[in-house]
Amino acid sequence: MLNEMMMMNSIGSSMQNQRQSSAARLELFERTVLLHFNVEEQILFPLYLRKSPKAKQTVAQFCSEHNKITDSFQRYRKIDDQAHRVKSLSVMMSSLALHTRGEDIFFSSITLTRKESTRAAVVARAIGFPIL
Repeated sequence: MLNEMMMMNSIGSSMQNQRQSSAARLELFERTVLLHFNVEEQILFPLYLRKSPKAKQTVAQFCSEHNKITDSFQRYRKIDDQAHRVKSLSVMMSSLALHTRGEDIFFSSITLTRKESTRAAVVARAIGFPIL
């Protein structure tokens, strides 16, 4: 009986540790994504808009998507039911992947000079974005 109680306690403790670890990883991921959005909105989008003013609508769409993804992180944290959490996370990751593909196409369509790229990297590092 004592062994069963110890085993159940150990399993409960292990599950608690796993939930805490998952929450910590998601929090780190969220902070990284939000920092990435911040770099784009403060540094890259203004730089690209100066080079291509016609991109204003596209940049506005990306900023709107940033807001929706940020909101989805907040909604996700409020969900208690595990099945709903998994579905919400899946939808959020799909939205983020689609958003990322759109930005990849956008950013590759406008060429930055070496000076512009260097300046953007310096500013990004200054606000905490880890650029090699």
